[in-house]
Amino acid sequence: MKKNEIMVVLGLIAVFSMSYLHFRPNVAAQTGTETDLPALKERVQTFFGTLNTQSIDSYQKAYQSITDGSQTQENDILEMAKMTDEMITLITRSSSRCSYEFLDNKPVGNDLILMRYLYKSDTHPVIWYFTFYRSQTVARPSDPKAKWNCIGIRFDTDIDSLYKGNWSK
Repeated sequence: MKKNEIMVVLGLIAVFSMSYLHFRPNVAAQTGTETDLPALKERVQTFFGTLNTQSIDSYQKAYQSITDGSQTQENDILEMAKMTDEMITLITRSSSRCSYEFLDNKPVGNDLILMRYLYKSDTHPVIWYFTFYRSQTVARPSDPKAKWNCIGIRFDTDIDSLYKGNWSK
């Protein structure tokens, strides 16, 4: 083969390879965070179910339950329960009806996931953020015995962040 023919063949191979990479279907294997998402959602649903009882003691129990196994201090749980009580008291003055809605999640690698929920009353929405981290104490993170710990919970009323997709706060 001549040098020009070799270059043409290599060029065609490159074009076909690039076309394949560009037009191939996006098929990705499920990560651990995706397969564990239903169980994490269930934990958050239980948490929100406890909030509907509207007492500071039940808020403490909700925080203790969802953070079970993490390094959360008892005084931090009490402080969060007090802030939750203030927020729920404020948004439920005209009505005691509240509901919640899963918005989205953002996995970071295989062992960290951030979840956002919208907590809705008749008068005002509140955005809740839950951060779960998979324990690294077992030999392999894919091990079903690896436990997801809730390492962070926060809420705010920055509704604009929903339109911007801003998770950086």
